[in-house]
Amino acid sequence: MLAQQNKGLRVFHEANRNHWQEQWQALGENRDIFSSLPFFRFFIARFPALIATYC
Repeated sequence: MLAQQNKGLRVFHEANRNHWQEQWQALGENRDIFSSLPFFRFFIARFPALIATYC
């Protein structure tokens, strides 16, 4: 059961890492701040505590 949980976690992290790479690539291609707004919205939705700490 634990091995199955670890496998699920590994798959999740792999998917997450790929997603972040795509986001950063999109951010690099679009230097315009308005093009990257969906990325910031995604980031704020995922990490509100982190952003509140740095504001």
